[in-house]
Amino acid sequence: MVVLAQTRKLDLHEVLSYILGPIPWSIASLDGGLTKTVKSVLQKIIEEGTPCLNILPQASACIIDAMAMIQAVASPPATFADLAEMLLDKLISYAGSASRIDFVGDEYPEVSIKNI
Repeated sequence: MVVLAQTRKLDLHEVLSYILGPIPWSIASLDGGLTKTVKSVLQKIIEEGTPCLNILPQASACIIDAMAMIQAVASPPATFADLAEMLLDKLISYAGSASRIDFVGDEYPEVSIKNI
């Protein structure tokens, strides 16, 4: 690549500012496979130095992992209506005085990096 840049009189700094492999190295390993990560490491980095608030300020958002909350239900109620009511009560109690609650579930689109 360097020889090509010199023979064609290209700016080497500009040439090297682009990805030179088939995929970005930030998400791939040397064999071309996707880099495996441990999500718990990211969680520790995010939590470091961040104080835990017992009471959320009024102008805040509360984001709840839907599947984690549903799986944490020890004994599910008999009907979906009762389950929905129980989850809503928990959501409201978790959110406290937050002005926004996001109940977020996973999405699995057909075209996805997870399908590789």
